[in-house]
Amino acid sequence: MILLIVIFQIKGLGFQNSIKRIIFEKYHRSERVKKLNRASLGLAIAKKTMEIHESSLKVKSQLNEGNSFIFDLPIYHEQTHA
Repeated sequence: MILLIVIFQIKGLGFQNSIKRIIFEKYHRSERVKKLNRASLGLAIAKKTMEIHESSLKVKSQLNEGNSFIFDLPIYHEQTHA
């Protein structure tokens, strides 16, 4: 098995560490972005997708700087027998 590690960064508002545990919940929007007209399902869908693939989605954030999202995916190599 090979483990593919993916990290992507988004420049922007970021968030406080106190809400890190709830940002992956469906329809969660922080007070800072409630005025935006969005469904807020993206992170919940992404987290569930990672769980289906036996992985996890983690986030690191700096307020007023942005977010880094990290996940890993196992890549299974199918062996062929001659």
